[in-house]
Amino acid sequence: MQRVAERMRALVEALPPRTLGNDTQTITLSAGYTCRVPAAGEEAEALLREADAALYRAKHDGRNCVRAARGSARSASGLPPLPQ
Repeated sequence: MQRVAERMRALVEALPPRTLGNDTQTITLSAGYTCRVPAAGEEAEALLREADAALYRAKHDGRNCVRAARGSARSASGLPPLPQ
């Protein structure tokens, strides 16, 4: 999952700048995800909340990055986030 999200982020970052009126803007992507098997009886909303928290962590960490939810496969492995 991390590789897919990181690939999307890199592809968006590589887009040429867009001209909006008199301003030229670059587009970036921040993403948060969770990747785990839900517990018995756990609602899908819980997974969405985890992914949403990871998204806000990505924005807090400077944007244009990907963050795994705590407890998702990469986060639980103890591995650091993949470099930008």
